[in-house]
Amino acid sequence: MSVAIHSLAALAEFGCDAVARGEAAQRDAFAAALRPLESGLVTLVWRLLGWPSQPADIEDVLQDVLLAAWTKRAHLREPAAFAGWLRRIAVNKARNHARGALRRTRRVRLAGFGPGDEPLGVERESVDESLREALLGLRHADREVLVLHYLEGHPPAAIAELLGGKRNAIEARLSRARKRLRARLGEDRDG
Repeated sequence: MSVAIHSLAALAEFGCDAVARGEAAQRDAFAAALRPLESGLVTLVWRLLGWPSQPADIEDVLQDVLLAAWTKRAHLREPAAFAGWLRRIAVNKARNHARGALRRTRRVRLAGFGPGDEPLGVERESVDESLREALLGLRHADREVLVLHYLEGHPPAAIAELLGGKRNAIEARLSRARKRLRARLGEDRDG
């Protein structure tokens, strides 16, 4: 069973109000709309969280995305915009998760523990290890625009719409993020 469809089943299991009222047809339509987007959504969240993310983290974010999309589905005015709307929710939920993870990491380090190195069970794309490490070393905001542009293939205007900014600002963020990435890649080669 796929992650998104499994998450929809979990929504029903946990008694989401609409599902509890027997709106099975809406749930089925929602699941049908998700099916073609699921793989891309999983990949986007995985990339935004960073490659060493734990499967549980990815599933948590996806669950949050689906719950938010399900509960706010009435706010979607244009059904044709469903994919972009869902990606925007995913970007925001990944941001929130990354902020929370940063706070949790700081607390763990203060307590004297180190982060775990458990590998991710998701099929990896052929991204060079040094590039992966350099991306992971960037701030989340830099990694976010680089992932959306280079790995997800979104132009700056689409990224601006996803992140709620202006195209010029996204182009500037991309430029600064590329410079920082090049600097990190140079450090990796020198070190």
